[in-house]
Amino acid sequence: MEDDSNTSVKTAGSWQLWDRLRKPLLSIFIVFNITAIALVLSPPFPSSRELLKPFLPYLYATGLFQGRGVFVPRPHIYNLYFTAEILFADGSKENWQNPRMEELNLIERFQKERFRKWSRQNMDTPKPTRWWPETAAYLARLHYRSGKTPVEVRLIRHRTETPPPGSTEQSETIHDVFYVHKITAEDLK
Repeated sequence: MEDDSNTSVKTAGSWQLWDRLRKPLLSIFIVFNITAIALVLSPPFPSSRELLKPFLPYLYATGLFQGRGVFVPRPHIYNLYFTAEILFADGSKENWQNPRMEELNLIERFQKERFRKWSRQNMDTPKPTRWWPETAAYLARLHYRSGKTPVEVRLIRHRTETPPPGSTEQSETIHDVFYVHKITAEDLK
């Protein structure tokens, strides 16, 4: 039979170690976060890129990375949203729509803002990005079910120019199929 007092001494020792390390570790974590965020939000200076390098993987992984794009002198002059058309083997099709901020209430806007930001940064580009095929494959998996096998996904960009302030002209929305992805069996895994 094992001695219970020996086990409790080991447990007490590990708690004492944790009590001694807890505050310094927490302090290091807080200083690390404040430094990383201060560097990423500060205006560029000669060595800022080098100082920021060790923090970038952490900032990207946690979603804390912020660019200075919010401070640019010219805001976007167009409204943009994305949809997709999923075509199935039986000839039917379904539509998917990326969340649109103007159609959401305040709480939903906070929850879905990352989708708007993601689509602006990754889908509104003139050259294909690695996200286009991955997005199409994801949408195929999302709509795949028994008897409904996706065979093609079309990503569609909808862009409406914002008229100048005080203008009475109506803007036309341009609909552009910017990527077509043929679905393979590997995409549906």
